[in-house]
Amino acid sequence: IYTLEFVGSADVYKRQFYMCKNLSNVTVAATAQITFIGYQAFYSCAFDKSVFEGASGVDANAFQNCGPKA
Repeated sequence: IYTLEFVGSADVYKRQFYMCKNLSNVTVAATAQITFIGYQAFYSCAFDKSVFEGASGVDANAFQNCGPKA
């Protein structure tokens, strides 16, 4: 997986994209409603987690070790 797009209502569950190191492009549509992001859901992914600003119910470790790779 390289690209992921959220366009409607969604929950992202525990370790759903765990170790998807090639996941580098995530977009969240203005109309999308992310209501839950679970523990280590995006662990070690390669995108800027700021795309999920405003999401409710985000586990403190949802984006552990996640960020753009140099």
